[in-house]
Amino acid sequence: MSGKSDDATDAATNNGRALEHDEPAPESVVTFLGRHPEFLNDHPELFSALVPPALNRGEGVLDMQAFMLRRLQSELRGMKGREAALLAAAEANAAVQARILKAAEALLRARSFEDLIRVINEDLPEMLSVETISLCVETEEPLPGKAGDIGVIVMNAGMIDSLFTGDETVALHAEMGGERAIFGAAAGEVRSVALLRLRFGPGLPTGLLALGAGEAGGFDGRRGYVIDLDLWTRLLLRGPAYALDETLAVFRVSEGQWSVSLGRQQARQVRELFSELRARPGISVGRVDAAIGWLRAGVAAWLRRLIYIAIAVRRRLS
Repeated sequence: MSGKSDDATDAATNNGRALEHDEPAPESVVTFLGRHPEFLNDHPELFSALVPPALNRGEGVLDMQAFMLRRLQSELRGMKGREAALLAAAEANAAVQARILKAAEALLRARSFEDLIRVINEDLPEMLSVETISLCVETEEPLPGKAGDIGVIVMNAGMIDSLFTGDETVALHAEMGGERAIFGAAAGEVRSVALLRLRFGPGLPTGLLALGAGEAGGFDGRRGYVIDLDLWTRLLLRGPAYALDETLAVFRVSEGQWSVSLGRQQARQVRELFSELRARPGISVGRVDAAIGWLRAGVAAWLRRLIYIAIAVRRRLS
């Protein structure tokens, strides 16, 4: 009786250990795979964790089976890394879009001019993850209601134009301290700035929406025209790319678009990006490829400008 009792105790102890570690016994795994031979086909990700047996086939004979399995494991790890990177990029993009839509909705809900100023000064910074946001207006006339008391900053004539290099609508500065004339008391917290020129209509003063980030690099406008190329090259560092030879989206072209205002900078920004790529580790861009890219960028820039001019002339004639 004692022998059987000891065996039962050992079995119970072993079962308890198996349950404690949540690991099936090797015999159970073998039995399960024997009953379900398709299991590994249905779960190929398990190959990345398997250790292939080293078969000894004699001196000078390579074990190709083990080699192919290790290669498959490496490819699976690479695919998982690329999948994780794409998912992270998609989630980040969705988060940014959600913030922008939430901010636009908050602006549309404003029931008065004073309420609009409150939303800009108090709600939008948290929604857009920036330190501060200011609404500035160039005017010598008194502002309506209590706008001046609740956060609208009045600027002298010509100040807004001085913040832009040309007639562009948007200016991004990766490293720029806040100016008190724009951000008021919060200027000391600003390290990066985004400026949006506001045109309210004929005969009305010019406005400025200024966003201040607390970290340098929060806004980077060095290559606003080639942000898609920059993104694709970053993804290529993580794995191969696949292209669909289809038109998936279209967009309208208008004179007030940011891309139109940047049209003259297109070729220069492409050349700068290619020069940076040639110096970036992990990317191989030869001189011939760079030269072809520069040439095509110059031709494309002139074609775009001709299209913009044609659209503008057509609208004026109509």
